[in-house]
Amino acid sequence: LLLARALPYGLHVLDECHVLPARTYAAATKAVVRARLRLAMTASLSRSDGRQDDVAAIVGPVSFAFSSAQAHASGRAARVAHVVLEVPTPPAVLAAYEASAAGSDEQRALSVLNPRKAEALVRMLKDDTHRKIVVYCDKLAVLDMVERVVRLVDGLRFAGVFRGASTHAERCAFLAAMRESAERVAGVVTRAGSTSFDVQDLDTVIEIDVGDASVQKMTQRLGRAQRMHDAKPRARMYSIVSAGTREVAFARARAAAWGDEGEWRKLACGDDDSDDPRVAEVVALALGAVRRHRARRAQTGAGVKRTAASAARRRFRRRLG
Repeated sequence: LLLARALPYGLHVLDECHVLPARTYAAATKAVVRARLRLAMTASLSRSDGRQDDVAAIVGPVSFAFSSAQAHASGRAARVAHVVLEVPTPPAVLAAYEASAAGSDEQRALSVLNPRKAEALVRMLKDDTHRKIVVYCDKLAVLDMVERVVRLVDGLRFAGVFRGASTHAERCAFLAAMRESAERVAGVVTRAGSTSFDVQDLDTVIEIDVGDASVQKMTQRLGRAQRMHDAKPRARMYSIVSAGTREVAFARARAAAWGDEGEWRKLACGDDDSDDPRVAEVVALALGAVRRHRARRAQTGAGVKRTAASAARRRFRRRLG
């Protein structure tokens, strides 16, 4: 840190510069690194907090922009068809959802584990036109259940799970399986794989968890399938949302901000009989998963870790003066 402050640099390169308005990043950029020139890059300046204009205040105005339309027209990026699949939510699941606190972990878990959503996911995983697939789920409490659904699909190789806690070796093994497989292959990915994830012939991105209206997240995930490759005749991104939940509003707000509604389909799948014991089991699984996840975090001292991290950030800011 002291060395970085003492030595001037000729060029300071900032990738994913949309994060710069965050307090710690902004402080580090302004006070720690001294450079004659700064080169900042990002796929999209959009931020959910609306502070994208702050990027220019930190690194200067935009000097070059290349739109998705230009990238497609020039053959530098593959066209990705975005499809929103709205699936019905069984009454028993919707009742449990509405009984939970607004915006709670319970609501999100119920949205993700909606059995009709699982049916739609399996249907897409079995589609032979989808060759290399990643399934995004950020909700860690239910990640193992999503993994189980993907792993059990016949005729599909399972590459593993790419998450924040994955070791370097595990990430390399995951990417090798995705890149080198000659057969149909799928893996489960959290937000850790929204960036720094390069599989050029990836042709299908599926969001099973639409937990916010972040355009940045959508841009990054759609970008995973925009790599050009001779073996990829088409690329698609599916966002599966549960009817009657906040996911529908998130998907619509995101599409409006993106400027492209894409294709919106309402799927009819399954039997919404509230007396179906399998639906009641899913409700119990979702609520139980959230309770277990909270208990694990408390047992492993996750709260203490956050406090320690906050203290470290405070010390860092004091050093910046």
